Amino acid sequence: MSVLICTMTTVDPKAPEALATYLGMTGPLMDAVGARILESYEVTETLIGPEPPRQVTIVEYPDRASVDRVYNSAEYLWLSEMRKRAFRDYRISIIRG
Repeated sequence: MSVLICTMTTVDPKAPEALATYLGMTGPLMDAVGARILESYEVTETLIGPEPPRQVTIVEYPDRASVDRVYNSAEYLWLSEMRKRAFRDYRISIIRG
């Protein structure tokens, strides 16, 4: 059964190099397991509550093992510091699976 991941992020505009490195490495990791971006939205207005992350993206993975291969990979774990620099807010949740 496929797994849907919701990523909620706010990019740090002061760190474009960190973002480029992060995206340049995560894209191939996702491709290798057959993950694909289904939808991506920019949050344009907050009606109630504190300001949420600015970008919401839904990603489909073939199965839970594929999710684990990406997020537990040495490459992804290496990106931890890069991710902290590239994003002001970074949250990932499983919404189905």
